[in-house]
Amino acid sequence: MVTAAASSSPSKPTINPPPPTLDEDTIDDLLYFCRTGELSDLKETISGLSKSLNRYSLEIPAAAVDPYSGNTCLHMAAANNHVEVVEYILSLEPPPLATPVVHPEVSSSNSTAALPTGITSDGTSITIPPPYLHTLLNFPNESGNTPLHWACLNGHIQAVKVLVKAGADPGVLNAAGHDCVYEAEVNDKSNVVEWVLNFAEGLESGVGVVGDEDGEKEQKDNSDVLRDEGSRHEEGKEEEEAEGAPSGIAIEKLDIADKEPTIR
Repeated sequence: MVTAAASSSPSKPTINPPPPTLDEDTIDDLLYFCRTGELSDLKETISGLSKSLNRYSLEIPAAAVDPYSGNTCLHMAAANNHVEVVEYILSLEPPPLATPVVHPEVSSSNSTAALPTGITSDGTSITIPPPYLHTLLNFPNESGNTPLHWACLNGHIQAVKVLVKAGADPGVLNAAGHDCVYEAEVNDKSNVVEWVLNFAEGLESGVGVVGDEDGEKEQKDNSDVLRDEGSRHEEGKEEEEAEGAPSGIAIEKLDIADKEPTIR
């Protein structure tokens, strides 16, 4: 499992150009629609604000960040498995002059036509997203968790696939130093663990961030990160099976049928 020293204050990427300023009630409404899956209300609100503020449509959900938790619209939709909401947000038009500010290896063009792609073992095509969308896809909340962390730890496999296909980075670490596979595994979401590890085999490129001894940040290819993790995962399963123990991490089984999805 990929881990790093815990950070009390995860670094925040810069959204460029800066999104518009929304009032607290509007932010609450947008986050609520994404959390509850009210797609028609979300579409109507984003469309109205886009026109009244004269901003590109993707800039509206980009502006809806909870000031205390750092949760975004994608966090809310992914945590609650509202796949249609996730797909709608990902389909919105980004501003044309966005430039990469987090991962310099990503093209500065908003056109995805010539961007590199990868193919997962199940045939899923992965496209590196435009910089603006790339930032939103991998935006951490105050705990360092991205929308993909939340979808994984809740076992929402369809939301995971949509996010990864759009370019969400499985190698991003949260404040505890955990990647999304770790969060899925400790929450007993084996279907998510297996899919993401299989995805790694077809991943052409991507960036995971690992802290070194000096506290510096270095880039590491996602395929290496996740392939290494996959090897350890398989070795652990073989050792447990040889000992007659059930595969996977032993955790207490909880009845979560009527509980809210885990969000942090």
